[in-house]
Amino acid sequence: MEFLIREHTLIRDLLLPFQDLMIGYEVEKSILEHNLYGVDINEDAVEIAKLSLWLRTAHKGRELTSLNDKIICANSLLAMPFEENSFDVVIGNPPYVRQEMIDGEIKEKYVQNYKYVATVAADLYVYFYELSIKLLKERGLLGFITPNKWMERKYGLNLRIYLKSYNIKQLINFGELKVFDDASTEPAIIILENRISDNDISYAMIKSIEEAQLGDYKTLFYKKSELSSDIWRFTNPLTASVLVKFKDTGTTLKSYTNSGVFYGVKTGLNKAFIINENTYQEIISKDKNSNQLLKKMVEGDDFDKWELNHSGRYMVATGYGLDIREKYPAIFEYLEQYKDALIKRQDKGVYYWNLRACDYYDELEKPKLIYYHTALNHKFYYDSDGYYISANCYFIANADKYLQSILNSKLFSFVKKYLFPAFGDAEKGGRVRLDANKMNSLPIKKIDEAQQQPFIKLVDEILNSKETIKKYKKHYEKLNAIEKIEISEAIEKLELNVTQYEKEIDAMVYALYGLSADEIAIVEGV
Repeated sequence: MEFLIREHTLIRDLLLPFQDLMIGYEVEKSILEHNLYGVDINEDAVEIAKLSLWLRTAHKGRELTSLNDKIICANSLLAMPFEENSFDVVIGNPPYVRQEMIDGEIKEKYVQNYKYVATVAADLYVYFYELSIKLLKERGLLGFITPNKWMERKYGLNLRIYLKSYNIKQLINFGELKVFDDASTEPAIIILENRISDNDISYAMIKSIEEAQLGDYKTLFYKKSELSSDIWRFTNPLTASVLVKFKDTGTTLKSYTNSGVFYGVKTGLNKAFIINENTYQEIISKDKNSNQLLKKMVEGDDFDKWELNHSGRYMVATGYGLDIREKYPAIFEYLEQYKDALIKRQDKGVYYWNLRACDYYDELEKPKLIYYHTALNHKFYYDSDGYYISANCYFIANADKYLQSILNSKLFSFVKKYLFPAFGDAEKGGRVRLDANKMNSLPIKKIDEAQQQPFIKLVDEILNSKETIKKYKKHYEKLNAIEKIEISEAIEKLELNVTQYEKEIDAMVYALYGLSADEIAIVEGV
């Protein structure tokens, strides 16, 4: 409603030069009667807006303009008081309400009323797009500022398809910039004309608030045909060519592994189920059989691409229906201190000490790739020791070292920025989220075992080098001065070897996907 008040002032000022043709009062009255309309679900906001407009336009001896049919309190998504195809311009900042906060019955009505954009997981602002376009006259203009997540998230698929058919005159993405002091949502502005069009989209990624305020930002034009409905990521032709070659492969990651990507274990009470080395030793000292359920675990900061440093954390893996009272008495005794909190968990197993139901506990014991889901630089560690994974990580079950070489390559580090949701500008350092569903659909070049061997051999060379470096560093402080110099030189040589092996893997991956010299250069950032 604050916008209406500011817009009234703007229109009045624009018409001031014509005051020789009509008196100021008539100007203001005309604005209120014919130019400004507003709807808000908050009755107080509506009344404040009316009062403010009256105070700005009141003249002694003149009747106040009626605003009862202009500024209206209503849930516009369910009972829009204005007719469709009746507005020249619709401008808005729809409420940022996550779908989990929408009442179930009301959400069903939204889904029924807005079939073009609706999904069961759509946040509230999504529905306002369809509503507002319906209100516009032919060639009318829509101006919205909303979260930018609709361009990438699954719930925005229908909205992307819907908007793509219209004339998108401008799309301004603020990435992760904090535009509003009282909101952390990453916003985007869209200016759209209500007519079917194949015109290019004018797109800008804003790098700073100052840049936006000065209008000093770079605008590029993109063909709609280059935008996949799956995700809107704006790229140049050379990048698009790399993406086509990467995606033009024979199988998905899920099919390749014959398994897929899974979440880490969600315990519901980490302070009970995740223990340190001291607690582990204490439990084992009471009952050695406890070792069967106390699993070494890793979190996001425990591993790199080629090495893992166990931090001394363990997970108490009590399964879904295991009765531990007699077989594992020391673990039962330990968990008893958390009994009340364990019982209160919403998601638990048959007994209060059990973990939640999970179909893939057995997969954790098999060879797998571990990675942190949201990061600038993702690292895929190959684990064959049965580590359990915390909830902030994912793992790819039944994985191998060939797959590890692909995912740790520069090519994947490049293409992931365009294939997965990003926080901010992925090309300029925004974090990327490798969610399970999209990772399962990730295209993987499938080759036979003989063709995989050069990749696997290089991975093994790296792993052996890293293991040797770790051993050297472990005993470094015990060495004399001369030995330290020798070991430092050996470590430096091994690190150089690792770098060279990584370059060789990258070159093999480029060849595998048929990249040209120019395409390799853009991947390498040359």
